[in-house]
Amino acid sequence: MKEAPQHGKSSIDFKRDSGGSFTVGQEGDIAICMIVLNDRMLLVTTNAVYEAHHADRIDPDRTDISLPNVVPQKIFDYGGDTPFISRTLLTGRELFDQTYLGHQFDKERALALAFEVTSHLAAMTDIRKSMAKENDVAAEKLHGTSIGNSFELPATPNLRARGEAFIRHADMTHHPKLHVA
Repeated sequence: MKEAPQHGKSSIDFKRDSGGSFTVGQEGDIAICMIVLNDRMLLVTTNAVYEAHHADRIDPDRTDISLPNVVPQKIFDYGGDTPFISRTLLTGRELFDQTYLGHQFDKERALALAFEVTSHLAAMTDIRKSMAKENDVAAEKLHGTSIGNSFELPATPNLRARGEAFIRHADMTHHPKLHVA
């Protein structure tokens, strides 16, 4: 429900067209930088990477006045303190500068490719962490098992599928389509 106009605008128009601030991250998380990637705004903190969704993208008809102007969404559980984030996304942000590389260099494409590689590295890290956790649980289970006439070996569910997924993500980090001409 739209409210009475203020200065010729509806309340929701006044709110959406005004400046503001928003909070992102957890307590102790430090904002490192913002990266504009095509039509997306990424926010990199020490512990995570977020995408900032503007209210007009979520509610273009401006019908929900209670919607905050910016809605952050965590896209990676890894931030600037994680080596692969700093070596791909943050290094790309600094390195892919047309001041150094010339105006013919396609900065947008290079940043998009750095983001894609970062996505694959995050997926690989998730798989590795999950498998390491299951390995620890299995080792702990075996540690207390007495060996008699028979005992049950623990299994890692979907080991082959997860291993293949890890390899596919690794392969995609150096795929020919990732080359910037």
